[in-house]
Amino acid sequence: MKRATFIRNLLIVLTILSALILMGGCFIAYFPIESLPFLDVIGVLVPTLFLINFLFFIFWIFTQKRYASIPFVALLLGFLIFGSIYQIKFSNQNSAESDFSILSYNVQGFRSFRREGISDFTKSEIYNFIVAQGPDILCFQEYGRGMTRSFNQYPYRYQTPYRSHKTIQAIFSKYPIIGIGSLDFPNSANSAIYADVVYAKDTLRVYNLHLQSYWIYSFSSLIKRNRGKDFLKRLQHTADKHREQAAIVERHREASPYPVVFCGDFNQPPYSPSFTRLSQGMKDTFREQGKGWGTTFKRNIISARIDFILADEQAFEVLDHQNFDIRKSDHLPVMARLKLLSDE
Repeated sequence: MKRATFIRNLLIVLTILSALILMGGCFIAYFPIESLPFLDVIGVLVPTLFLINFLFFIFWIFTQKRYASIPFVALLLGFLIFGSIYQIKFSNQNSAESDFSILSYNVQGFRSFRREGISDFTKSEIYNFIVAQGPDILCFQEYGRGMTRSFNQYPYRYQTPYRSHKTIQAIFSKYPIIGIGSLDFPNSANSAIYADVVYAKDTLRVYNLHLQSYWIYSFSSLIKRNRGKDFLKRLQHTADKHREQAAIVERHREASPYPVVFCGDFNQPPYSPSFTRLSQGMKDTFREQGKGWGTTFKRNIISARIDFILADEQAFEVLDHQNFDIRKSDHLPVMARLKLLSDE
């Protein structure tokens, strides 16, 4: 009897904790705690937390219904942000003469998603996928320079400068590029680049972002080491960098003479403070025209939407958005079709 009571009480505590953590992850963007930025990482686990709370809800419904209200309230509140990771769409917008497509993909250096090393098979499959989609503008994160000659169908391109010693981003375009630049984030291996693309009668600025990486490949080893202190320090450092880098990008965007599109790997979910900052005045193409689950990153227990295409809300109409379940990297590619409103 005592053992049964202990297990029941333990399950109640775990139910309450999972509910509180889910609500914290969903709403941390609205109540950012600057002194505890490592809490941002909770947002990455929100899809998993949804599942855990749903399982607790089912369990208590069939055992003790009064405790089912705890995960139910968390799930109900969580659904306020659920559109950030799941969308229902019945039809696409009609194509227009003034629309163009843009694809963003973290290719992990053209390594397989199982990290078996650089693979010619993986490179050819990613290349064939790109050719099949035929985007007008192509943004790669964690790019491998050796693939550049393969994309000759894009006569205009810009890559992270060699001298920066940063992870490599690349922008390929079928339209002329008249301006380029990079934002070298301080004390970080990550960076952002941009290209000013002449399209129709106008010019738009495309940013290719790769915000701070967590560089965590084994949670168990980090948690075990120094009783988890290294793990917490890593989360703290990464969350600090996300906010710093988002502020750098935002300031640069404000000085842009052209309408802006953000593409890239943000390494943060759509309910994080850094994403909230970057999405101000922008349309999230998945929320506008996406369908189903928005997952763009899969590894171990983590399934999250951390890769985005954001477009200036005053300058663009989002006609379509697609997520592709192509497991050639730990990230999944996303593509959007945009209409430049100033052409009308």
